[in-house]
Amino acid sequence: MRLSRLSIFFSGVFLLALGLSGSVSLLVWKANARLEQTQEQRQNALRLVEQLRQESELLARLVGLYANSGESRFLLYYYDILGIREGDKPALDVPNPAIHWEQVIAGDRSYAVADKGRRQSMGERMRSLGFNARELTALEQVFAANEALKQIEQIAFAATQGLYDPKTRAFVSDGVPNRTFARELINSRTYNRRRLQLSESIEELMALVDQRTGAELLSARSHMRDWIIASVVGFLAMIVLSAIGLLGLNRYVLRPVQQLRSVAGELAEGRYETRVGTMGGVEELEVLGRILDEMARAMSADLNQREAVQHALESAKKHAEAATLAKSRFLANMSHEIRTPMNAVIGMLYLALGTPLTPQQRDYLTKARGAAKSLLGILNDILDSSKIEAGRLELDLGPLQLEQVIGEALLLVQQRAQEKQIELLFDARGLWTIRQGGELIGDSLRLRQVLTNLLSNAVKFTHSGHVRLTLEWVSEDADGVTLHVAVEDTGIGMTSEQMDRVFGEFIQADGSTTRQYGGTGLGLVISQRLIEMMGGHIEVSSTPGQGSTFAFELTFARAPGDTRPQSHLPAITNLRTLVVDDYPESRTVLRGLMESLGIQRVDDCVDGPSALERITAAWSQDDPYELLILDWLMPGMDGGDVLRRLSERQIPPPRFTLVVSAYDLGGLRERAEQLGASDFITKPVMPRVLCERLRQLTDGDEPDEIWLPMTSLMSMTGMRVLLIEDNPLNQQLAVALMQTQGIEVEVADQGMEAIECLDAKAPDHFDLVLMDLQMPVLDGYQTTTRLRADPRYVDLPIIAMTAHAMPEERERGLGLGMQGYLAKPFDPRELYAILARYRPDARTLHAPETPDSSSRSAQQALPPIPGLNHAQGLASTSGDRRLYLNLLSGFHRQFKDASIELGRFLDRGDWEEAVRYAHTLKGLANTLGMDEVASTAENLEQSSRRQDLATYTQLQSLDRILSPLIERIAELSEAAHPSENPTTTPSVETALGLTAQINHLRQLLAEGDAEACDLWSQQSSRLAHIIPLPTLQRIEQAVEHYDFDKALHLLETLDTEALRDTEERI
Repeated sequence: MRLSRLSIFFSGVFLLALGLSGSVSLLVWKANARLEQTQEQRQNALRLVEQLRQESELLARLVGLYANSGESRFLLYYYDILGIREGDKPALDVPNPAIHWEQVIAGDRSYAVADKGRRQSMGERMRSLGFNARELTALEQVFAANEALKQIEQIAFAATQGLYDPKTRAFVSDGVPNRTFARELINSRTYNRRRLQLSESIEELMALVDQRTGAELLSARSHMRDWIIASVVGFLAMIVLSAIGLLGLNRYVLRPVQQLRSVAGELAEGRYETRVGTMGGVEELEVLGRILDEMARAMSADLNQREAVQHALESAKKHAEAATLAKSRFLANMSHEIRTPMNAVIGMLYLALGTPLTPQQRDYLTKARGAAKSLLGILNDILDSSKIEAGRLELDLGPLQLEQVIGEALLLVQQRAQEKQIELLFDARGLWTIRQGGELIGDSLRLRQVLTNLLSNAVKFTHSGHVRLTLEWVSEDADGVTLHVAVEDTGIGMTSEQMDRVFGEFIQADGSTTRQYGGTGLGLVISQRLIEMMGGHIEVSSTPGQGSTFAFELTFARAPGDTRPQSHLPAITNLRTLVVDDYPESRTVLRGLMESLGIQRVDDCVDGPSALERITAAWSQDDPYELLILDWLMPGMDGGDVLRRLSERQIPPPRFTLVVSAYDLGGLRERAEQLGASDFITKPVMPRVLCERLRQLTDGDEPDEIWLPMTSLMSMTGMRVLLIEDNPLNQQLAVALMQTQGIEVEVADQGMEAIECLDAKAPDHFDLVLMDLQMPVLDGYQTTTRLRADPRYVDLPIIAMTAHAMPEERERGLGLGMQGYLAKPFDPRELYAILARYRPDARTLHAPETPDSSSRSAQQALPPIPGLNHAQGLASTSGDRRLYLNLLSGFHRQFKDASIELGRFLDRGDWEEAVRYAHTLKGLANTLGMDEVASTAENLEQSSRRQDLATYTQLQSLDRILSPLIERIAELSEAAHPSENPTTTPSVETALGLTAQINHLRQLLAEGDAEACDLWSQQSSRLAHIIPLPTLQRIEQAVEHYDFDKALHLLETLDTEALRDTEERI
């Protein structure tokens, strides 16, 4: 039997049983309804006959009452009852009419005849209830007996009223009432015999109705009993059929299915010799059993074959792993061999570009050199990754100054974050707990590398908001202390698919991201592997459009015998503190830092006005704030405005006022101190720095570690050093450290630029080269290789300076011809020690003109101008105060009408010119130390680029900031160049022949003569009087990079007549 047929059979039986059961139930329901209806009809019929009996008795009683009393109301009741019975009057709407009339007769109910209602005689009512012919005949006999009785009652009524003469036995119109006769009449035997006849007729009618309705009720009950018996029999039949069906289902379906399940379980446990065999079930299950047996046989055969294949795969895997390891080792060992031909390619392309070429040939070679540089960068990343993969990297464990490592990593990305106006935060919530356990042991270099990679990556993909580095203590046991480090940003974020690929080599979220932001995609891979080498694991979480978080945990051992430093300063515990910062995340971090220092009373507010009100309220309540952490740059009212307003209100600032800002500018510090600030701290605020500042302010002690210039070293004034470094912040730091010792420093951003710089000088011009190893275009190894291949630079000292070198890279660099190695971040003493070692003794040093004490005092004497940072501007001119003042004068001349010019551009819809003008203003403002002007100009530039109507609002902001600054610059220029006789003033003397000098410079540039560099160096400060500052900067950059064609082109664009007019005015 097939399962389909069996299912059809059981379905049919089930539906048939269900139909029969439903039909029987319906018939039972109908029988019950009929029984109830019969019972109701019987009750209504008997009730109606009983009502007829009660009305007849009531009529006879009313006749007697009237005859005895003569009250007419009884007569009225009599005729009303007859009228209702005969259908002449509406029936009473009462449950029991007999009781109603009794109450009326007794005077307990007021008499009222219904004027509305159904008019139906007694006969009609009985017919409506289904009285048969016999019952209706009996009803007629009742009416006849009632009529005979009614005749006697009419005579009694007439006698009572005096309308009947008993003697003549006739009705009269005017007689004497004779109630005695009436009473005798209704008590006569004739009247009583007629009443008896009426009663017998009613009783006969009652018997007939009772007999008929009783028979109908008995029939309905019998009918219902029959259907109940039928339903019970049907139910028993369904039970029998269900039992038969279950037995069949168990025999042909359930038992075979259980057998199949048992066999499948045996197969699942690996006993593939188990078979189903013969089941005796339905056809489909029999087929399934045979298929299961065949599958078991096939699986057994496949497993036997798979075991053989597995052995072969394991052998192949071992060979593949060995080949991969050999590949990685080969790539790691072939680093120099791979870079060497690339150096040759790039070098030869560079040399070829120096030969006479057609424009088409130069275009081809330029593109080939660009492609070669890109290829070299990719090879560098691949080779570095291969070294890690090959296991050639070893951790260098030693004392780990955790806060110092974090500070150095933050310092390396600080400038880029400032340029993008991103808040760089350090949440040190776990630092104090970590410090309590003493010093840690770890690899500072690798940890700094990981943090720098993660922070750089976060800054790169963040355009607004913040980048926060969080350090948390997780646990500590015998193995060491476990730390949780997270780098969170508010950048572009990633989707779940991008997060799955983010740690893949050469992957940067997706293709569009790589094209937009650049990079090989190896930074995160290297960071992940370094973290895993240190025993940790990195995770990433991200939301598109909201940012990403990279987090990892590492365990560091404790240094033995280390003391536990004190984390809190008792003197500051009870200081009432106010933290003021407009950025919520920065405010939270600062507040948490205060609380971690043990300060118990910490408040915060979001802007200058609220801070001013809080300080004023606290002072007026005689509970002033004693410590104020004040962000300097805030919208609306900045930190300086807060301090100035306090002074205007004659409210002293808090006793300890610390100004915090991401911009560490000398002018800002000076202005803050003039307004009453106690000290200045650069963002991100480091706990150690804050702790030292508070210790100095509260205890008057010096900080634990203070670096002082090495005056004990031999003089290095005049020493010439070439610094090759691509990070601007590192450039600034190294240049500043060396210039304090009188060293002349030239900077190159990458190796190719350094080679060009060296080629433009005499072979012995530089005494030393400080070279970063990891750089774009041409890295340190390649640059060293090319320099050592040139006989002119065989003896030129080269010192490697990098934070990314592996342990073996030191030997590799020495093998390439480097003389030393300076690990970043470097200690200034180490730098000076190396510089002193290579100080030239064989020749006279060429000391540069450095500002003497009088010039320094002059620099310090520059009057402070709000919005102008003299220190930043002087740094841009290498401390040349005269050049700085000349540039300020030129800035005044060029941009004194900046708001008017920009307004003209916007009015005529010249957006491109507005963008160019704002961009120029932004660049020069940055150079001269006008940060607020530069920021506003940048906003205006961006809105002009979008052709946004909000540009007019930006223009108003720029005018509000720039106008007072222009006025103060004019006053400064006038004070620096007092009006004298035009024929004897120094400005006239320095301006004489400037146009001729420009023409001479054009000639030298056209001839490609290197003397153009010397001429520019001598005359650039003088030419600033007549050449617009943007053009002057571009010419200077072109000359410094030996791009004579570009410099000549810029000079050619100058209006000669305008230059002469300017020269004459000077």
